[in-house]
Amino acid sequence: MKLLLASLLFHSAAYGAKSETLWTAWYLITQKGSPVGYFEETAEKRPSDRQIAVTQKWVEKAGARTETYIGSVSGEEHLAPVAFFVERKGPKPYKTDARAKGKRLEVTFKPGSPDLAKSTEYAPLADGTFFSSFVPMAIARRFAGQKGAFAFTAVVEDGGDMDVEVKKGLAEAQPSEKKIGKEECRQVLVKFDGKLQEWWITKKGKTCLVEFPDSDTKMELSTEALAKKALGEK
Repeated sequence: MKLLLASLLFHSAAYGAKSETLWTAWYLITQKGSPVGYFEETAEKRPSDRQIAVTQKWVEKAGARTETYIGSVSGEEHLAPVAFFVERKGPKPYKTDARAKGKRLEVTFKPGSPDLAKSTEYAPLADGTFFSSFVPMAIARRFAGQKGAFAFTAVVEDGGDMDVEVKKGLAEAQPSEKKIGKEECRQVLVKFDGKLQEWWITKKGKTCLVEFPDSDTKMELSTEALAKKALGEK
């Protein structure tokens, strides 16, 4: 955990110390009704850099316990990808460092084992490409002023096995609205990588609830105390 916090402080300093917190939220992840993980998300606006940062700290207990820190930065105006950093702790630790360079993303993988060498790969960054951490925000912005389906490409910063995935998505806003926790949320149907998901997000792009019917998985707003208690932690 000390290493995760050190990474957080380092990258916050690298992208500008002054920031405005947009939200901090906790989420509980359940599968078939049983808790399997939780995470904390913080979104910050960094006016001096004209950027927005989203940081997530995940704990998953589907099998071996893992802790993952993900810090992503995008441009404030169009949410264009800038950089992200991943550090995963568990049975197979690793780090991932990515930087946007022109129309492509340079991604460096650093395995935790000294027996494995680091490697670098590249992914295209066409218009309409966002880091997955920013997709709810991009969808909320689109449907604030326009109607119709919204096609996008998402760079999934951490696929869970030292990989970065690029997936196509299509979002369609629905008329339904409801209150989840203290948030007023709007329903959006998202076809992501060919699989249908039901999202509920706020006007600012904060996630309230995501349901994955194919795996009977749900990710919902919670509190730190309730999320940790659900997984037997204090």
